[in-house]
Amino acid sequence: MAYFNHAFNKTFVVSSVEKQAGTATSALTAGELALVGGSDWKSVAIPGGAAAPATLTAGELAYIVQGSFYSKDTIGNNPGHGGYKESVKSKGINPRYITEMWKSSCSVASNATAKLCLASDCAPCGKTQFMRIDVKGSPALRFLNHNAYAIADSANICCVDGQEYLDAGLVIATMAEMAIGNGLPKSDPGYVAGDPLITPFVGEGDPDGAKTITAITAAGVGTGYSVGAAALKTVAVSPSAGVGLTVVVTAITAVASIYT
Repeated sequence: MAYFNHAFNKTFVVSSVEKQAGTATSALTAGELALVGGSDWKSVAIPGGAAAPATLTAGELAYIVQGSFYSKDTIGNNPGHGGYKESVKSKGINPRYITEMWKSSCSVASNATAKLCLASDCAPCGKTQFMRIDVKGSPALRFLNHNAYAIADSANICCVDGQEYLDAGLVIATMAEMAIGNGLPKSDPGYVAGDPLITPFVGEGDPDGAKTITAITAAGVGTGYSVGAAALKTVAVSPSAGVGLTVVVTAITAVASIYT
């Protein structure tokens, strides 16, 4: 009996594909995949174009077969019938339903990122800023059976006399803390848990990614430098508020020694 593509699903772990004809299923290497004819259980040639394989005879069922990753299998979970190297096979497929075969390369998963910016004059005193985070897609549906969202705001931030706008950094930090918590231990008096539906999916970070300096090449600074054995202590340097970049040196494995 032949099966339509929507009636039966089977997963194969593939390391390579046998595109030539005449290879027996017992000769397939571990993870090697082949399209096999049911009359002789040997692979059929897979053309490079979009055409279906033409070497399958009329009335013959096709099978997708993968070489076993085990050198010895136990058939039916009965040790008395073990010792076979059994390949992994699909159900029989009517060749008339095979119109095309293709492959797609796997992509490395990456986290979705979003950047929230707030200019210094976008949060007037007396006005509350709101931020809504939506989490949609299969992870949320598997976890909650529905999409999730959370709303955070800048409430309880006050302006001092003469101030026209709320501190933009404080507004964003307050909303982030309300939505995803502040990472402090529960025993800390300042602990904020965040929204329970959002925190499993969302984390605070730098959308541009962390930058790591692995090597610095000195150019135009003279000669006579060598690598010394001592190491510098951890140093943190912060510029004045509102400008510049905060640089934190967490580890330096060598220092420059100057020959005189």
